[in-house]
Amino acid sequence: MKQLLFIITLLFSFNTMAQDSYKDILDYEVPEGTVSLCKEKHSSGYNWVNGEWIDVNYQLETYIIKKLHYKDINNNDVCRYGINENESIEKVETFESLLGEAAYIKRCYSIKSLGEEENYTNFNVCSEHYNKNELTHIFCRPLLHSDMAFNINGLFVLRHWEPDLNKNPKNDYKSSIQTSHGVCGTIN
Repeated sequence: MKQLLFIITLLFSFNTMAQDSYKDILDYEVPEGTVSLCKEKHSSGYNWVNGEWIDVNYQLETYIIKKLHYKDINNNDVCRYGINENESIEKVETFESLLGEAAYIKRCYSIKSLGEEENYTNFNVCSEHYNKNELTHIFCRPLLHSDMAFNINGLFVLRHWEPDLNKNPKNDYKSSIQTSHGVCGTIN
């Protein structure tokens, strides 16, 4: 019984220490208003044509990614409700990763193609991931069946896939499967 109490106390202490080591994360998180320009270097995947997947290279895209304040979004509830009002904006989630102790915070970002008009589909709840008080990456799900991982001044990967495994899809149509990678840099 004493061993069980010791183990529970040890686990609770470790969790508290992990929370405490990231308590100042709000002091060094990515500042609101930060804008990154992300350019694809390669984009390839598959299109469904005549009942089979065909290799394809896609036209390269450039993305503008901006960190927003989630309460300042006019006529849009995606970020305001994606970061639950019951959760504090200061809530820090800690976890063990392959790199050791890590943490993430949820924040709001606009992700759009260069030249695209701003609309509600651009707003995303993303998680900023930190290890040893340094940003490792930001992870977003910009569209249904899509995700993006990037660093504001580093690499990025974008993936789009819809798991349609139907042998005979309606009108012989399936969404494309696409993976892209490139580089981001801040422009402000």
